[in-house]
Amino acid sequence: MTHATRWIAILPMLLWQACGASTSTPQKSEHIFVVGADVDAKGQVTQTQPDAEVAKPIAVVLDEALKHWRFVPAQKDGKAVSAHTFIKAKLEALPAANSTYSLRISFLGQGPKWEPAIPKYPEKGLLARTSGRVVIVGQLNPDGKITIIETSGDKPFVEAASTAFLYNVGIPETVDGQPVAAHIQIPFTFNIHLVSNEMGFDHSTAYNLVHVTSEENATRPLARSKEGSNALPSTPSPISSVLQPSSVDTVILQP
Repeated sequence: MTHATRWIAILPMLLWQACGASTSTPQKSEHIFVVGADVDAKGQVTQTQPDAEVAKPIAVVLDEALKHWRFVPAQKDGKAVSAHTFIKAKLEALPAANSTYSLRISFLGQGPKWEPAIPKYPEKGLLARTSGRVVIVGQLNPDGKITIIETSGDKPFVEAASTAFLYNVGIPETVDGQPVAAHIQIPFTFNIHLVSNEMGFDHSTAYNLVHVTSEENATRPLARSKEGSNALPSTPSPISSVLQPSSVDTVILQP
C-alpha cells in the first residue's frame, strides 16, 4: 500500500477536521464514509468513487483498503456478473509511538446508498408524553423512488414515520449495468423519556426524540472467506443488497 502509506502523517488532521474536533492536538479520530464501488464478476472491487468533498489523501487510502475486500458476485441468469454498490467503511487514525499514527479501515456494510430522513415527533405524542415504535417495510425501486409496502404501530407514530420514510433518498445498486430494486425494513423508535423535563416540546426539540434502529442488527451467523476470516459487517444495513461479503478483514496501515 505504498500510495496510501505516504498520506498517514496528514490523515489524522483531516479526520480531526471532518469530525469538528475543538482541540489543536487531536488524539484518536475517526469518520464513516460511504463509497461507490464497482465489483467485477469475481467479486473483486475494481474501482471506487468517493464523494466529491472527500479529501484526496482519504480517497487514496479508502480506495486501496476497499480493493482488499471481496464479495460473493452478483448473479444474473445463473451467471456471475459485475455490480455497482456502495460500501460503508470506518476510517480511524490511532495514536502510535513517537507521535505517529496508524490507520484502521473497517468494513461496516454494503448496499444501495441510503440517506435517512428523521421524522418529527407527533404532536399528540408530545402532549400525552407517550412513546411508540413503528416498523415500515418498503422498497427502493430501480428508478430511485421509494414506496411503502406495509406498516405497523400506533397511528400517530405511523403517520410521522411514513412521512419521513418517503423523504429518504436512495441510489439503487446495479447488476450488469442495470439498476435493481432493494427491500427495506426499518423500525423507528420514538422515545419521549430521553429528554430532560426542563426542555420545551417544540418541533425543533422533537427531532432529538426519535431514534431509528434496525432489526437487521440482530445476531446472524458469521460469513467466512476461504481463509476462514470473519466477514460479517458489524452494522448491517436495513436494506437488502445484491452482494454478500466474503472477505472483508479490517485493514491496518502502519507509519
